[in-house]
Amino acid sequence: MRPADLLTEENAVRLDSRLYASIVESSADVIISESLGGIIRSWNVAAEQMFGYTAEQAVGRHNSLLIPADRADEEDRNIERLQAGERIEPYDTVQVRSDGQHVAASLTLSPVEDAQGRVVMASKIVRNTRGRRDAEEHLRASEEFNRSLMDATPNCVKVLHCTGECCI
Repeated sequence: MRPADLLTEENAVRLDSRLYASIVESSADVIISESLGGIIRSWNVAAEQMFGYTAEQAVGRHNSLLIPADRADEEDRNIERLQAGERIEPYDTVQVRSDGQHVAASLTLSPVEDAQGRVVMASKIVRNTRGRRDAEEHLRASEEFNRSLMDATPNCVKVLHCTGECCI
């Protein structure tokens, strides 16, 4: 390989690294990388917005600052699965903000491997699920109200669409 080819390849790697960093930084999803010991290694803008810690405040600290005390065993199980190379599909959980407020969240974890294929870190994607959970609760309440209304109505009730067609 010629020195000019190496330089071009080196520039491409640098460009790829900057490109990936830009993608992570601009993501609306929280993206955090952690050591297998739970030390936060990277923290994007979305993480700052969701959790209330700046990158300077979070990087280098243990991830327990985000985990409610009653869910510590959940993190231990996740680390065991990651060390085995398993990706943890999105699941609902609770995280903690800097002000102590609990946040309903969906969490996805992926193992990060080194060049030899050894799991050396974890990549964590967190999404705030409060909006989804609020919508689900509203839908449940609406369905319950409609059911109770139908049960309480002794006469036949017809629901008509604006076209005049019977819906129920």
